[in-house]
Amino acid sequence: MEVLETHANQRYIQVSDPLEIDGFRINEVGGERFTFLKNLGILDYKETFKVWLRKFPRPVFVICVEDKNIIAWVYVEEWDSVAKDGSPVYVLRSIETAEERRGSKIGFRLLLIVAKQTPGYLITKPINESAREFFLSNYFLDKEKIENPPIYLHSNPGYLILPPYRKKKLLEEYDYYFNSY
Repeated sequence: MEVLETHANQRYIQVSDPLEIDGFRINEVGGERFTFLKNLGILDYKETFKVWLRKFPRPVFVICVEDKNIIAWVYVEEWDSVAKDGSPVYVLRSIETAEERRGSKIGFRLLLIVAKQTPGYLITKPINESAREFFLSNYFLDKEKIENPPIYLHSNPGYLILPPYRKKKLLEEYDYYFNSY
């Protein structure tokens, strides 16, 4: 476990061992509400996080916590193949901020951290129009609108791509969101 950043009373922690999850609270009675996994039929967040952290190669899993309460999280794993230019590709599988905290830029800060942690390309497949707008407003491109996509995604419709040159533009905001408060 490594604290990557802090903002106000929030810590952004990269978790690498499944047992580290036990040190935090999520979806506790009266606590923060998460719905993303529940809407997919997955009820136990902690156990799901542990399963993800057992994968190899180890995923990028970052949580945002206040005290010991998880208020947001992001899960990214390495894509099976590299881009046409030989660069690595990472897929942002899930990102969620507790319902009470949405609109407070926590999800954006998690995206910044993930962009900094992953070399090469970052791709994602938004599950709804709101998520799609979030990613498109943060430098991702619709693969359907790229003439010669750098990543073979023909059998994977709906993906958005964050190429390295646009990731660099996104990361120009990093210091403002972590070091100016």
